[in-house]
This record gives sequence, C-alpha cells and structure tokens, in this order.
Amino acid sequence: MEAKANHSYIPVVYAATCEGTQTVAVVCADYDYYRTLPGAVEFEGRIHGRTGWDSDKRLAYFKSNVPVARKV
Repeated sequence: MEAKANHSYIPVVYAATCEGTQTVAVVCADYDYYRTLPGAVEFEGRIHGRTGWDSDKRLAYFKSNVPVARKV
C-alpha cells in the first residue's frame, strides 16, 4: 500500500476504517521527519489530513475526516 503526496509516495504501514473514517499510518522516525511530511495525502482515492505522531510506535497518522484546503 502507498499513499500519494505531491507526485511522490510514502509507504503505508497500515490503513483501517472505523465508522466511515479511514486512518492511514506511515513510518515516522522522529519529530523532525514528522515536520517534513505533507499536510495531507491521498490514499485509495480519498484525501487524508495529517493528525499526529506517536513517538513510541514511530508512526505518523492521517485521517480522512480532517478538513484540508488546497494551496493556491
């Protein structure tokens, strides 16, 4: 599985859907790397907004129910 972000790809560790909201987790070694991740990714045709980072699991999360805006 991969999530698309600005014509590049980020490996997806897992994706799960609960009550209509899809959560996508990607590898994230540390906070500096977290800050370089895009604010949103597209996965399976849905846009997911970045929501947080788990330093213990070394994962960053994106959710489909997060409102995102496109830069112009």
